[in-house]
Amino acid sequence: MTLEQSCYCVDYIPTANCIQCAGLSCGQYHIAQHDHTTPLHKCHHGCFECDENRTCLRCAQTYVYDENSNTCNNYCQNNKDCEMALGSFCDTGSKRCTACQAGCLKCSASDFCEKCDPSNYVTTTAGLCTPKCDYLLGSFYCNNGAPAGCEGGITSQCRCSDSQNCATCTQTGKCASCFSRFALSGKGDCQLCQRGYAHIGDLCVAVRVDPEVSGSCTSEQPTCKAGYFCPAVGSQRVQCQLCREDMALGESCYCADHVPSKNCVECVNGQCTRSQYDHKEHVPSHPKCLSGCYECDEQQKCLTCAQTFILDQAANTCSNKCETNQDCAKAIASFCDTDTKRCTECPAGCSFCSSATFCDKCEDRNYVLTTTGLCTSKCENIPLGFYCNDGLPEPCHENITSQCNCGNSQNCALCNSNHKGCLKCLPNMQKNTYGMCLTALEWKLQNQKADGEVKQELTRDTLGISTYLGAAAAIGILTFSVGAVAYIAVKKARKAAGVAATAIN
Repeated sequence: MTLEQSCYCVDYIPTANCIQCAGLSCGQYHIAQHDHTTPLHKCHHGCFECDENRTCLRCAQTYVYDENSNTCNNYCQNNKDCEMALGSFCDTGSKRCTACQAGCLKCSASDFCEKCDPSNYVTTTAGLCTPKCDYLLGSFYCNNGAPAGCEGGITSQCRCSDSQNCATCTQTGKCASCFSRFALSGKGDCQLCQRGYAHIGDLCVAVRVDPEVSGSCTSEQPTCKAGYFCPAVGSQRVQCQLCREDMALGESCYCADHVPSKNCVECVNGQCTRSQYDHKEHVPSHPKCLSGCYECDEQQKCLTCAQTFILDQAANTCSNKCETNQDCAKAIASFCDTDTKRCTECPAGCSFCSSATFCDKCEDRNYVLTTTGLCTSKCENIPLGFYCNDGLPEPCHENITSQCNCGNSQNCALCNSNHKGCLKCLPNMQKNTYGMCLTALEWKLQNQKADGEVKQELTRDTLGISTYLGAAAAIGILTFSVGAVAYIAVKKARKAAGVAATAIN
């Protein structure tokens, strides 16, 4: 609403400067962020405080000060245009800076707060501002104003001494597991955002960036804006992404528009303040290593490759060219992109994948693999007969998205009566003779192993017989055994055919 528009908290009676009602009275005013309730002079539209000449000194909430004209306006194209308007975001429909939800200091949409007012509110994983708890014990979190134990499905961070963004605590007060979207560091803290999320305020927020703000790029045309990096491979143009901790080796933050900074993770005032680290947590040992190489000697012979690259031991170089996923088997968490013919990083949290959209195995520490090949947040301490639905334990049913907790049994959709075995398998799983639910690959490997064991046993028995009876006798027995097995198989087949013929008649 504009400054002249006002909410009606009682039928037919407008409430001056009100933008949100609380019952029959106003809960939030246009100028609620300021100490005064009325302008000091007759100011221009959108101005909260002005001098006697009507030159604006301070704008009302959702308005931004224009230094050139000394006026206030709330027109916008994206959220960046509303950064100077306290507690506002850009409404893409009206193209106006619009007030965030009550208690929110910074938001990206009307229903998602990135930082709540810490004096009265707690920021939740759903982007809501809920009442703050007066006091929290260790291993407790604030659940809508009431302390609750840090177990599966928490909605705000767990208190673990001075550690931040924890989901559960260790006995020493460090993070045992991380709050939604955070990753555990080697020091027992949760400060790094998972890939695809940016650290904004106290949260890791999904990267949803306006292309006009971030810029776009190809590997040959570095045209990202400051604070973003280029994830492009080859000539395909992609949107630039916010700089973050887990950029792949070779990706680098832009400290100025259209000017890439070599191996940079963080920029301050146009200068790189922190250089890039890769998954081994230290910088390359030699600055002149060839492309794709993580560690090399003084002759530039590569010793260790960066992620998505494979070491050619004959040439001592690294390559990420591929034809099939098999070519990328030795590259960490990678698959073969059929368009670029390059080994490409799997989605966030995925250890093994067959494409950019389907994960075969997730990182067990923080993720759960779903039936659709996605890695979703892991639950802590799931009860028997429950499954993990995007970080929340829920009772198992016919259409669950991840495996049901049936004791030590894996890949179950439903448990048996004592919750210690599978009653029904997940989709695309097969139950073997022991009641285990196996994937197609596991089923194939098990059958191959069984065939190998039978052949090995038969060979061992034959060799044992030959010790006592001699080679000729052993060969005779082996020939007889094979003939007997063949005779029995043919006899069974004929019997089955006879039964089938009788049934048809």
